[in-house]
Amino acid sequence: MKRVQWLFRQGILSTSEATRRLHSSAAKLTHGPLCTACQYAKQRRKTTPGTVKVTVKQEDGALK
Repeated sequence: MKRVQWLFRQGILSTSEATRRLHSSAAKLTHGPLCTACQYAKQRRKTTPGTVKVTVKQEDGALK
């Protein structure tokens, strides 16, 4: 992925100004695209257990 982003930054693969802008924005991505199995696993993941916070109505918005 880093090599492809380097090619995008160099402008070697672009043929017009519109594709050059698209490639320059794609070169700034920090994470690559996920495969279908990874996207499905991310959707099906359960949340981690935690604590439930309860707000007191009288003290809501009060300064500490």
